Amino acid sequence: MDKRYDARFQAVFDTIPQMLETPNPAKKHIGFHARPEPPAKSAKPAN
Repeated sequence: MDKRYDARFQAVFDTIPQMLETPNPAKKHIGFHARPEPPAKSAKPAN
């Protein structure tokens, strides 16, 4: 019985370091992102 489970656990233990070393790519943010409006130009009074 020990030999049967040892092989299964060895596969798990071999995989864990690979999972820890592989970096996850940065995720892109999804959704609506409003751009700030530029400041309004002030109108000069006509003289």
